Amino acid sequence: MKILLIINIGIKMKYILVLLFLLATGIQGVFSQSSGNIDRSLETEGDSIRMNIQEAVLTALERNPNLSILRLDPAIMKSFVNEQRSIFDPNFTVSATRSENKMERFLGSRPDPFELTSKRNQYNAGISETLPTGTNLSIDASLFGSISSIYLPQYSGNIELTITQSLLRGFGTGPNLANLRKARIDLEISNSELKGMAERLVADTEMAYWELYLTAEESMKYGIVTTIEN
Repeated sequence: MKILLIINIGIKMKYILVLLFLLATGIQGVFSQSSGNIDRSLETEGDSIRMNIQEAVLTALERNPNLSILRLDPAIMKSFVNEQRSIFDPNFTVSATRSENKMERFLGSRPDPFELTSKRNQYNAGISETLPTGTNLSIDASLFGSISSIYLPQYSGNIELTITQSLLRGFGTGPNLANLRKARIDLEISNSELKGMAERLVADTEMAYWELYLTAEESMKYGIVTTIEN
């Protein structure tokens, strides 16, 4: 069912306010559905507007400024949850260094100097992680290598494992997960607030729409010229 209303000056102030409420939500113009980005335009004829109740609800949800701002809260709260969760993510590090030296030395009775070349390489890798229990785990591995023009190549390496457990401050999952749990609760609250506001906006829009419909039924009494299309 579609309703075409042409309001005359003699309409009651109550229904003018209801119509202004719908216009404030952005009935006129083009609006997009968030799921498919489909643009639709409301049909207009002069000073009148053609729309059904579904279009009124979708327009109010799309154009309401308070709801648009409130939609940002869940994304912000989600970023806080990810930030607190990242504290317990493992960290991986890797590094490599290389050096080369050249020098000249006299060996024995040789009149010409002998060029001595040495190369050194070092490779490091490590991984560390903080557990919710207050435990810090880290494992590091290193490899050293030396190559010389007069000596045999030399290599050495080591692996180190470190475990650190907090005994007083930061011990247990309670204090370590407190911020993460708070961030998750804030996320649930923001989602509930967004859902509640959307439901109230839908109810208010439907109520305003049907009040205009009842106004159309009493058009002759209040001086409103009304056209109803099925």
